[in-house]
Amino acid sequence: MRVWLAPSRYAPHVGGIETVVAQLAGELAARGDQVLVVTHRHPAGLPVDETAGGIRVRRLTFDAPGRSVGALQRFVASYRAVAVALDCEATPDVLHLHGAANQSLHLARYSTGRGIPLVLTTHGEISGDVEDIFRRSAYFRFSFRFATRVAAAVTAPSEQTLQEASLLAPGVRAKGRVVPNGIRTEAWQRCPPVRATGRVLAWGRLEPQKGFDRLLAAWPLVRRQLPHAELRIAGEGAQRPALEKTASAGVQLLGRLGEAELVQELGSAQIAAVPSRVEAFGMSALEALAGGRPVLHSGVPALSDVVGDHGWVAPHDDPAALAGALVAALREEPRAVPPEAVQRFDWADVVEAYRGMYVAAVSGEASRRETR
Repeated sequence: MRVWLAPSRYAPHVGGIETVVAQLAGELAARGDQVLVVTHRHPAGLPVDETAGGIRVRRLTFDAPGRSVGALQRFVASYRAVAVALDCEATPDVLHLHGAANQSLHLARYSTGRGIPLVLTTHGEISGDVEDIFRRSAYFRFSFRFATRVAAAVTAPSEQTLQEASLLAPGVRAKGRVVPNGIRTEAWQRCPPVRATGRVLAWGRLEPQKGFDRLLAAWPLVRRQLPHAELRIAGEGAQRPALEKTASAGVQLLGRLGEAELVQELGSAQIAAVPSRVEAFGMSALEALAGGRPVLHSGVPALSDVVGDHGWVAPHDDPAALAGALVAALREEPRAVPPEAVQRFDWADVVEAYRGMYVAAVSGEASRRETR
């Protein structure tokens, strides 16, 4: 099967969507599918065409219309240029959009015009819309609704994310289903058994919605009761300068780490912390569980679904309560998370769920052609 994966962003950008799409691309390719990643070329200095991790990546400019005549002209030119560029590629059996953004309308219209079945996965871009784009922009609301309307199937990594999408595009409920993000469990299961190290590890994009500032606000209260406790935070993002200013004793910001480095860090941690204000899924929580570590989290629905009984809940907006939960967790006898806790997230099952949807979408498009 020939599949185009079209994320809102891709490597070298780092984030949940980028990670999920890269791993999905690899899993599909390993099963013999021909995969092309089509994504937004931003910044403009990124290569137009390259192969990364054995997967070909095609970067195009998906301009959105602005309020000026010039911006509208650039949008029209961008739309035409995208169509011309994609017509030079071998036509895919299915086009899979990940994360509704600049690319949505261009590719949704392209797929309908060429008779290519479309699958759309929403990754929480509505609940995680820190720039308030969907509320302010009629274009982005229309793009999302149009893409969900013409899609053969719509998926989300959690029930919460699916419900949020249906508020903006009510038709999502009829064709939507939950397909969780996958994880390469074998990589994380290399972690040694959990020990009472007094160390907490947290990781992700250093952005306000991830709640790392609340974790730092709680940490001095933790150290009053556990003077040797350590908090290590991995990741990069716009909030790093502010976090560095508020980091207290026992806190270390590690910067961006690769998967192998994160596995090594997790191996010396007693627990993981995920204090997110909003979360579409909770990949870091899943990675921690796969590494055998229980997770202290903020209790947002997506995190509660992933973590289940393998952790603790503390509100992210109450530093004292968060500190108390951290102290209690670190004082507990270390407990390992069993491998069965993450079995349903294994890529072998996730990729088969997607491939089943691709086959159904292709079959549905073929039936529509026969009845025309």
